[in-house]
Amino acid sequence: ETVSDLCRRHLASQVKGRELKPKSIDRRETTIKCHIEPYILGQMIASGVSGADVENHINILIDSSKLYPSSIVKVVDVLYAAYNWAFSRGELTENPVSAVRKMLKRRIGRLKIRSEEDADVKFLSKEEQKLFISETSKTDRNGKQTYRRGQEALCLLYCGMRCGELIALRWKDIDFN
Repeated sequence: ETVSDLCRRHLASQVKGRELKPKSIDRRETTIKCHIEPYILGQMIASGVSGADVENHINILIDSSKLYPSSIVKVVDVLYAAYNWAFSRGELTENPVSAVRKMLKRRIGRLKIRSEEDADVKFLSKEEQKLFISETSKTDRNGKQTYRRGQEALCLLYCGMRCGELIALRWKDIDFN
């Protein structure tokens, strides 16, 4: 069984046991599919993985500069939980992630602080907000919205959501009351 297989089997067990919310299921599936499976670690035999292998994988993710620190922490958490689950079931003799987990989380935490300081975040002034609202709410002569994604853009502004959070929304997440 590969590391990816182990993670997927653990996720299936959590889904079956109703241990996760739908958003958590989506996030874990994406973590496995995009940040574990395509890499060498994801293809390794789960019982042969060492703490150094896990550390190397996290270093690869950090060095790629493609992921936010929170996504890298999610990789560590998914791996740790899957190995813990298999260990508690007697399927594996050890959890290689536990040996490096604290160190990796500290390292990723330092990255997070640095990335927050370097972040190029610009808050809209009141005037800019009014202009944004007016522009995204425009309609043509037929009453059809000018911007196809205008409502989504307004949702982002009003709710303070990130684009990924908006994309992950499902009908059952909305409380119409």
